[in-house]
Amino acid sequence: MGPQYGLVYSGKLISGLFGGGLRSMVVMAWGYDGAYALAGGVSMVAAAIALLLRRPGRAATPHPAS
Repeated sequence: MGPQYGLVYSGKLISGLFGGGLRSMVVMAWGYDGAYALAGGVSMVAAAIALLLRRPGRAATPHPAS
């Protein structure tokens, strides 16, 4: 479990350091509607990637029970 927590908290550190400045640059360039659309698009990509994840040790396709 340790490496997963390290990865999560490293991501939180990076977003805390750079998220505010990046957010303000996006709002200045595209406005609030563009920033909202960008956040929605990133969320959809993350959801699609999450659908491709599999639990370690399990087969990619389930075998039908006989």
